[in-house]
Amino acid sequence: MNSKNYGILIVDDEAAYSKGLAKILEIEGYILETVLSAEDAIEKIKHKKYQMVVTDLMMNGMNGIELLEKIVALDANIKVILMTAYATVPNAVEAMKKGAVSYFVKGNDPVELINEIEKAYKEYKKFELNSKIYDKKEKLLLESENSEFKKIIDMALKVAKTPVNVILLGESGVGKEVFADFIHTQSERKNKPFVAVNCHALSESILESELFGHSKGAFTGANEERIGRFESANMGTLFLDEIADMPLSTQVKLLRVIEDRTIEKIGSNISTPVDFRLITATNKSIVKLIEQGLFREDFYYRINTIIIEIPPLRHHKEDIYSLANNFITTASKQMNKKIHKVEPEVWEYLKQYDYPGNIREFKNIIERLVVFSENGVISKDDLLIHEIPTTDYEGDQTLKTFRSAIEKKYIETVLEKNSFSMTKTSKVLGITRRQLQNKVNEYEIQK
Repeated sequence: MNSKNYGILIVDDEAAYSKGLAKILEIEGYILETVLSAEDAIEKIKHKKYQMVVTDLMMNGMNGIELLEKIVALDANIKVILMTAYATVPNAVEAMKKGAVSYFVKGNDPVELINEIEKAYKEYKKFELNSKIYDKKEKLLLESENSEFKKIIDMALKVAKTPVNVILLGESGVGKEVFADFIHTQSERKNKPFVAVNCHALSESILESELFGHSKGAFTGANEERIGRFESANMGTLFLDEIADMPLSTQVKLLRVIEDRTIEKIGSNISTPVDFRLITATNKSIVKLIEQGLFREDFYYRINTIIIEIPPLRHHKEDIYSLANNFITTASKQMNKKIHKVEPEVWEYLKQYDYPGNIREFKNIIERLVVFSENGVISKDDLLIHEIPTTDYEGDQTLKTFRSAIEKKYIETVLEKNSFSMTKTSKVLGITRRQLQNKVNEYEIQK
């Protein structure tokens, strides 16, 4: 049994039941304690850190709902699951509105409870990991020498302290998700989930299933109930990236959720209350899409309480030096390389280039420069690697043809960089010498 370092306090005036439940959860690796009353639970919570409380609803003295309210007041980070021998919809709705993450009927299979705890545990571990890396991310992308960019960061910080909906505008790669995460982390919801969804990457049917969840048997392939992103983001922040690509039919449904703060899973008619902060983002002009009938105007006005426009990297090139050094440090650790010098010509190029792909492209350029650096030096010769993505591009090529052209040029570049040594080149490319020879033959690459 592996300890999950996740403290759970069970509150139930039926000692036999709470001890039995504790033994089951201990087998799963959780750290358990039990108390017989809500009053004892409050004293425990005041003096010790717990990640979760599993409490009975009906107890002598203070009941489970009252205890839930006290816990939220003491420490909003603690997840609470309510148990009861008799489930009723009003009780379940009230529990969720008060901040409970789930509602368990004692007569049901304990596996249901274990699954709910496991979901909360995974969210906890994800948040713990994000907390560790966030300081680096914030320092990396949310510090600036540019006065206008500083104003944008300050605006995001002020907005974070409020509950309003936010739209983040900006070109692809400017760091919209980083800003969304920053707003969440600086808000009162910072200890709750941050859930991101890319609307462009999902088809209409899959997007709705992702957002709303579905009941078992709701459609072919729905073999089990699925929790949607709205529920996952309950009490936290939901970030919808590429919102301009959301289908009109889905916009209607989302508009209803924003207004009513309730959802219905696909295949279910039961309404579930949800409490989330909405942040959206797009690199397109929503105003133009509204004029073309491709975006609902009423939906737009619902989500754009505050608009933050993030400038492209070419508008704050003062940050190139600090960004590059941070990316070099990160890439060097990942590749087990030590970079001690960047030639002046490289810095000059990095400052002059306009980065149509913004920070995302800049990061990729730096990583490639680190890959091809030798003896701890990034030289002007390494800049050739940056030219590869645009080589041999023609607008009417198929994707397969374009990929082949890029691959051929990349292999030629690496071969040239390594004096046509098949051993060194195959090592850099991460393939065998035989695979490399096959590629050389396929593309008719000559020395």
